[in-house]
Amino acid sequence: MIFLALTYLALTTLSHPQQASAIDGATYIGCYTDMETRDLDGEMFQSSCLTPAMCLAFCQEQNATYFGLQGFRWCLCGDSYGKHGEATNCDQACTGDATEMCGGDWANSVYSIDNPAFVTYGSTYIGCYADEETRDLNGGLWTYDGMTRDLCRAYCQNKKANYFGLQAENNCLCGDSYGTYGETDICSLACMGDGNEICGNEWANSVYSIDYAANATGRAIYIGCYADEETRDLDGAMYTEDSMTVELCHAFCKAQNTAYFGVQAENNCLCGDSYGKYGETDICSLACMGDESEICGNEWANSIYAIKDTPASQAC
Repeated sequence: MIFLALTYLALTTLSHPQQASAIDGATYIGCYTDMETRDLDGEMFQSSCLTPAMCLAFCQEQNATYFGLQGFRWCLCGDSYGKHGEATNCDQACTGDATEMCGGDWANSVYSIDNPAFVTYGSTYIGCYADEETRDLNGGLWTYDGMTRDLCRAYCQNKKANYFGLQAENNCLCGDSYGTYGETDICSLACMGDGNEICGNEWANSVYSIDYAANATGRAIYIGCYADEETRDLDGAMYTEDSMTVELCHAFCKAQNTAYFGVQAENNCLCGDSYGKYGETDICSLACMGDESEICGNEWANSIYAIKDTPASQAC
C-alpha cells in the first residue's frame, strides 16, 4: 500500500515545476505559501478530477478575484493572496489532468480571474395559482411570443425576485410572494417558445421558485467588444427587447444551443457559434435598457459572451 502511494506521488509530480497551464479567462501569478490561516480565505472544495478550468469556474461563481490550486485536488478562492510569502514547491499534477499543475503541499498555484462571469440558477415548480388584474406576482411583467421557463427565470432573476410565474402562453410575472387568490388546476397551455413546457392559462400562473441557494445551472464569460455589420458577426437567432439584460440574452441564446451571444445597442440580443470576423473595437459603452448597471454594446458593436455549462463535480 505504501509502495502504491509513493508510486502515485511519483507519477503525479510534474517533471517541470512552476510551468502553469494557460487558461482562458485567468492569468497565472505564481506559487504562494499557505497555512491553516488560509492565504486565499474564501470558499474552497476538493475534487478527484480537479483541473484549473474547474477551479476557475467555481471561484467565478463566488465572485472571487483570485483562485489557487493546492495538493493535487484542492481549489481555493479569495480576494487577496501572498500574506505567507512565495513558495517554490508547486509541482503536483492535478487529479483531473496530469499535464496541469495543482500546487504542492501547503502551496497554491495562484491565478487572477480576468473575465467577469455571472451565473444562472435553477427553479422549482410550486403549483398553479389564480391571478387577477391586481397581480398575484406584482414585481414585473414581460410579454414575449417566444416565452420559455428559462427566459422568465432569467428576467425575474435580474429583478432579484424570489418567484416567477408563466401565464397564458407568453407572459412572465415576477414577485416575492404568491397565492393571494388561491390555487387552481387550469394550468395547461404550452409556452409559445417551447411546446414541451406549460405556461399557465388565462388568469392562471404556473409558479416557480428561483433556487438561489442551489448549484448554478450555467454561466457566461465575457470575451470582449467586437464590431458588427449588416451581414452579422453572430449569425444565429436575434431578438430585440426593451427590457434587455445580459442574463436575458444568455437564456435566449442558451435555448438556441449556440456557443456565444452578444448584446448590442441597448436592447438587441444576437446568438451564434463564431465571432470576430470584423475584428475588435472599444466602443461598447451603452447601458442595457433592462439594467443600466450592465453594458449592451453600442451601435454595430457587440458585447460578446461565451456560454458555459457549470462543470459538474462528478468523478473524472
